[in-house]
Amino acid sequence: MRALGTLRRPQIPHKLVEPLSDDALRRLLDAASVRDRAIGLIMLDTGLRLSEVAGLRRCDLRPDGSVKVLGKGSRERVVPVGNTARQARCATSDRPKAPIRASRSSARGAEEC
Repeated sequence: MRALGTLRRPQIPHKLVEPLSDDALRRLLDAASVRDRAIGLIMLDTGLRLSEVAGLRRCDLRPDGSVKVLGKGSRERVVPVGNTARQARCATSDRPKAPIRASRSSARGAEEC
């Protein structure tokens, strides 16, 4: 067993993810449904993690142009949202307590605002 303790783990290079080109991003958003386009624009505008978007409710999108987010470690923060994402969000629904993205693992979508 001691011989295994001297072995080093192989170093795996960390590869950076290549960003989408403007054209590819435009095509992706154009092909998306109204709801998915709003979600994509919110993620692009704010830099929210997928898990943070999964827990969003429409009432978390505040009238002052920001969004209230429950992030890692259950920390709440307020993040500004740009006009394009705000306009796309307005086109999705008039049900303020409905989850933006349904998530089976998140009970937060069922909470009252």
